Amino acid sequence: MMPPLRWIAPLLAALAITLCSSSSAHAQVIAGRVVDAETGGGVARARVTIAGEGGTRRAETGDDGRFAVDVRGGSYDVQATRTGYQPARADAVAVAAGDTARVVLRVSPAPRQLASVTASTRPLRLPISGAFIPAYPTDSLLAAERTRTEGGAGRVLVRGVMLTPTPCWRLAGGADRVGPLITLNIQARPSGERCPPDAVGATTYKVSLRRIPPGTYTVHVLHTYANDAVRPGVALDSAGVAVR
Repeated sequence: MMPPLRWIAPLLAALAITLCSSSSAHAQVIAGRVVDAETGGGVARARVTIAGEGGTRRAETGDDGRFAVDVRGGSYDVQATRTGYQPARADAVAVAAGDTARVVLRVSPAPRQLASVTASTRPLRLPISGAFIPAYPTDSLLAAERTRTEGGAGRVLVRGVMLTPTPCWRLAGGADRVGPLITLNIQARPSGERCPPDAVGATTYKVSLRRIPPGTYTVHVLHTYANDAVRPGVALDSAGVAVR
């Protein structure tokens, strides 16, 4: 005998409640915590991925590093990832009907790799003053005016003599400083005057490099020529020049 129609709706509602309660009572859960392997503290906002027979689920840990995910019965691999840490995982976590499987994932801080940085310092141009005096090369001149340097109050003084292909070449200088290294470049260029082709010239110079902070410097003096046929040379490489 069929129950009256007015009873059918309450019966269906009661049945639905019973089924829901039964389903909740037998739900499967993977619950756990993501912790710092060094400190043991919970790792917040770590991403947890649970993948296995019942599909894939994802969650994010709370402030205490805990998480809980409903799953179907079966076997699952659980992985935790977090920026600044190496990933951690637990494989083959089995969950039976109505069970709660608990897992602790310990993540270790990842070593931070810094991009290589190449630092460069722009040369600082030094004020330069001095005298360049043309002369004819003699043994006594070359002996007396060998390149030498000395430090002073905020300056470095460089003396020397430079040979040129003809007496008509003229000298000019420029100096830079990079940290404790000072480079003075003496350049020789033709003046445009007509000179005997078989003559050799020489120019003595006395150059003052200014605005140098107190310290100990290495002074590098170069002789360079506008003519590619004449090779440049290192006239001096002197370390330990003191500026006060």
